[in-house]
Amino acid sequence: MKRLLLVMLISAAVAVPSFTQEKKTDTEPKEKSEKLEKEKDRDKKEVKDAKKIYAVYKEAMLEDFETNQYTSKNMKANAVEPDKMEVKILDQHPAPANESKKYLGVKLFGRKGDSYLIYPAKDIVIDKHCKEITVWALGKKFSGELSIFIQDVKEKNHRLVFGKLNFKGWQKLTIQVPKEVNQQDEYLNQKKFVKVLHIQYRPGNESRLPVWQYFYLDNLAAKVREKYTDIQQDEW
Repeated sequence: MKRLLLVMLISAAVAVPSFTQEKKTDTEPKEKSEKLEKEKDRDKKEVKDAKKIYAVYKEAMLEDFETNQYTSKNMKANAVEPDKMEVKILDQHPAPANESKKYLGVKLFGRKGDSYLIYPAKDIVIDKHCKEITVWALGKKFSGELSIFIQDVKEKNHRLVFGKLNFKGWQKLTIQVPKEVNQQDEYLNQKKFVKVLHIQYRPGNESRLPVWQYFYLDNLAAKVREKYTDIQQDEW
């Protein structure tokens, strides 16, 4: 009887740690699974937040012509009458946008084949990813062509054409920035910018003799979003 009781006590002592170990082992996979799920949810949230940032485009004003002064020094011409041109900041009847009060007036004595360049009074850079560039233009039914020259992060120049100013009154002109314009930084933490070099106007009148032409510009802007950035930390 004593031997039987002793055997039972020894068996119980051996069984208890085994049961405890089994119970602990059963909970470990569950804890690991919950931890992995939390990490996955966190990663999904980070990706979702990043997509939101990169999907939201906002308008960035590049030149509103409200504070910068423009003179004949801001204009150059390759024309038969290169001296007959003028730019001036005006304040009567601005573009119907963003509570504008001032705008740029341009007049020139030109013909088809001439080219006129308007240089910014102050350096203009686009430090975010640009989807499109817009400008308000007031036409006088002249068939001249308006375009803009920009330089990408690889220092390659691009001419983007807004179109002809063969209309009357204010219109908002929009041009999509093509994929050929390299905007992404070569190294994610080394910032580079797209630069606005100048605005170009090419007269479109077919007459052999030059004629006086007028147009007006306001609120040069860009539709931009944040650039892709490297969220991975290398300090480990």
